Amino acid sequence: NNNGNWGIGYGSHNTITNNTITNISNGIRNTDAANSKIENNFVNVFSQGIYNENSTNTSITSNIIQSDGTSIYSNGDSELVIKFNLLTTENARGIDCHNQCGLEFSNNTLISDNSSDYGMHISIQSSPLIYNNILAGFFNGIYVENDLLNTEIKNNNLFNISGMQYDGNAMPVLIGQYV
Repeated sequence: NNNGNWGIGYGSHNTITNNTITNISNGIRNTDAANSKIENNFVNVFSQGIYNENSTNTSITSNIIQSDGTSIYSNGDSELVIKFNLLTTENARGIDCHNQCGLEFSNNTLISDNSSDYGMHISIQSSPLIYNNILAGFFNGIYVENDLLNTEIKNNNLFNISGMQYDGNAMPVLIGQYV
């Protein structure tokens, strides 16, 4: 169990499709890449499911990711679309996105069996569209910290959230309130 172990990683213009990655520390690494498609993979790992950094035009679609750590982590200037994934984590975040990453996070199901801290944690100049996601079992639901208000957080369903459903200074007014 070496944290440096990756099932698949590196390079640009990757199409990572229909793989099964199990019994290893980390799943898929996409760093300094362009035009990568990560789809229809089954990842069951001890640490991070997918690590994305400084990658343009990246699509993460229709994967099943089971991890003890963060399911999808992204950092750096990344054009990232995350859609139609099933993400489960035991001890970390479902989606963790920092430093100008993310275009759209939609139609995902994020589950924690252990009240992990955040379903989605979005910060530092990241302002993706966040809609039609299901989050269940986390301590906190969706957290967005940014200098600009993100008005594109819509139609998400949060269940069994023991802390704050929505938090952070970039949340639209009245989000999560029944009106």
